[in-house]
Amino acid sequence: MANLEMYGLKRSKRNITKIFLHCSATPEGREHDVEDIRLWHTSKGWRDVGYHYVVKLDGTVEEGRSINLDGAHAKGHNQDSVAVCYIGGLTKSGKTPKDTRTEPQLYALHNLLSDLKKIYPKATLHGHNEFSSKACPSFDVQAEYYYINNNTVKEETMVDDFEMEGDFADFVDELTNDVKNEDACSIDNPDCEGCGS
Repeated sequence: MANLEMYGLKRSKRNITKIFLHCSATPEGREHDVEDIRLWHTSKGWRDVGYHYVVKLDGTVEEGRSINLDGAHAKGHNQDSVAVCYIGGLTKSGKTPKDTRTEPQLYALHNLLSDLKKIYPKATLHGHNEFSSKACPSFDVQAEYYYINNNTVKEETMVDDFEMEGDFADFVDELTNDVKNEDACSIDNPDCEGCGS
C-alpha cells in the first residue's frame, strides 16, 4: 500500500464503515496544525482533537486522535468512521465557505484517502455536509473523489512521491485512465444488469 509508512496509518480496532472529509473552517492561506485544533476542541470540553488526521497547507499529514478511538466530528457517525480534516475551507475574510485546498493538499488528500480506502475497502467516503447542514468541507466530496469511492484508481499509479506538474484534474484523469464511473452502477446506465443497487 502506498504511503502507509509515510503517514503512519494503522488499522483501527473499530469497525470502520465511513471515511469523512472535513475542513477546519479557517481563512484561506492561514496555516494551522493539529495542535491548534486540539486546543480549540479541548477548550470546548472535548477530551482531544476530534479528527484522526489533519492535512496542513503544505500537504503535511498529521495524526490527531488515535484511530482506535471514536472521533468527534459527525454526530451519529463517530463510532464507525475515520475523520480527515484539511486546513482551510473559508475565504480570506473567514465569512464564506470556499474550497481552499492547495495543490500540496490535493495530492496529500488523494494519497491519504486512497490509502484509507485500501485499509477499509468497504468504507464509503463522505463530506461532512452530506450528514449536516454545514458547508464543510466546502466542496462536493462525491463529485471530487468518485474514483476513490468506486475503486477506479489504477494500483500501479499509486506512488509515494508525486510530481506537481499540470493540475490536479489532469492527475486524476491519468490515474483513472479517463474511466469515470464506467463500471459503477447507475440508474442511468443502460448496460446495468440489475445488481439490485
